[in-house]
Amino acid sequence: MGSSRLPKEFTATHVREILEQDYGEQTWLVKNLVPAPSISIITGDPGSYKSWICLHLALCVANGDKFLGEFETADFSWSGGVLILDKENHLRNIQRRLQGMNADLSAVIRFNGDQDFTLGNDNDVETLIEYIKSEKIQLLIIDPLSWYHEADENTSREMGSIMRRIKRIAVETEINILLIHHHRKEQADAPNPSHSIRGSSAISGAVDCHIAVSVKSTNDTLIFKQTKLRDAEKHKDFAVKIIVDSEKNVIREFKYLGEYVKNAEFYNEVDTQILELFQEGAQLSFAQIMNELEGLCSEPIGRKRLKTLIYEKKLESKPEGHNKHIYYLPTSKLA
Repeated sequence: MGSSRLPKEFTATHVREILEQDYGEQTWLVKNLVPAPSISIITGDPGSYKSWICLHLALCVANGDKFLGEFETADFSWSGGVLILDKENHLRNIQRRLQGMNADLSAVIRFNGDQDFTLGNDNDVETLIEYIKSEKIQLLIIDPLSWYHEADENTSREMGSIMRRIKRIAVETEINILLIHHHRKEQADAPNPSHSIRGSSAISGAVDCHIAVSVKSTNDTLIFKQTKLRDAEKHKDFAVKIIVDSEKNVIREFKYLGEYVKNAEFYNEVDTQILELFQEGAQLSFAQIMNELEGLCSEPIGRKRLKTLIYEKKLESKPEGHNKHIYYLPTSKLA
């Protein structure tokens, strides 16, 4: 894994040059979601449709279409388009997926499934860089990352070496790179979602953008959670509907459903039951409300929902005694 590259002259950029340079506005591969150029990573458990999502993205940027029907994308139809490195899927399976998504014959996407290619070999990396330059590739997708190296994922030194090679590809070609990777076992919902990326922190530290994908229990909805977006505000979690062609048993498209709030359905149920407790003129203390809810939620959640209902002007409150309040509907007539 050693390098045979010749040393080059060391240079540095003065602060004056940085401040006087016009770098223009932030550009995007996917507007407000994936910056450009960048090294990004999509992670998820097995069966979370990561490869399908990236194929959909490849088709979108190859044609200048909206990602998930919602997000504007860069238009690479003028260029060499997209290169997908995929050792997992046979071209027959890729063909089936492309047909299901109604891919156009003119879509500028290329696939390579060379089983011998590895990011751990400098000669392979050099060959890839030359191909990207000669074909004017704009987006490189590696599916999955684990199939393109033999390093110990949990060793920072070994994975650091692989990520530096990926960084070299990005710097020397000025393209976008999207990695597909797995979650740690049983840690997709880790307190810090960035920790859900399997392997060394060298992986998460090297990327500009991380999106974690999970499947809801209904199996027809995906949740996108952005845990990292360098130099920009992370996008709020959102839900996506999987549209399946039942006859061909393939995914036809993905449909953006909007912002996803965890436990939203449960909170709506709590809010509904709280409001049903009030009749015209009814006045209830917090203790009375919790008693009527009969264990539906914890006291902290009950207090949080009452604050929300007051903010939304669906309830009002007034102090009564030490640190106590009485709650009532806005239309109530109080003595």
